Amino acid sequence: MSDIKVFKCPNCTQYINTSLTECKFCKTPLSNETKQKAIESENENTKLYRRNMSKKHLLIGIGVFTIGIVISLPGLLGGTLTNGGFIFIGLILVGLGEIGNGLFGLMERD
Repeated sequence: MSDIKVFKCPNCTQYINTSLTECKFCKTPLSNETKQKAIESENENTKLYRRNMSKKHLLIGIGVFTIGIVISLPGLLGGTLTNGGFIFIGLILVGLGEIGNGLFGLMERD
């Protein structure tokens, strides 16, 4: 383990790093195997968290985009969209940005 990585102690769940031989909080001894398992678990939790956040961005983007379309479409089709309509077009653009953010997050490879 040449890199120092941070992980939760398996006993007390406080964050510690791989340079320690025992937890500085609860004094639990840490073997290399224990450290490696904790780091792998931490990496999996991080991947899951990022994937869930990407899904949230995607769903929020779809919702904001849909609201922007539903509100502004009658004005666009009827030709009655005034300066206030730019707010709704802004909703569409923000929704597209969130959709893109969510899609790129889901396509990210670890």
